[in-house]
Amino acid sequence: MIALARDHLSAFEQGASALPISLRPAFLPLALSRAYLTKMESGSPIDGVARLSALRRHWLLLRRAGKGWPAL
Repeated sequence: MIALARDHLSAFEQGASALPISLRPAFLPLALSRAYLTKMESGSPIDGVARLSALRRHWLLLRRAGKGWPAL
């Protein structure tokens, strides 16, 4: 499932530049997806829900918002 999620994320990243500027902020939370997928890969499914610290989440969102698009 993680590999499938990575495939879908890559497909989105390739087409992100075609999004209208007015819709781009709605997709900003996708900046967290790669970090969550990496966290899930490194842990065991028995460990429970993959969590990122609040600081890391905010840093990833700020960095992505500052870079602009299409640089996902």
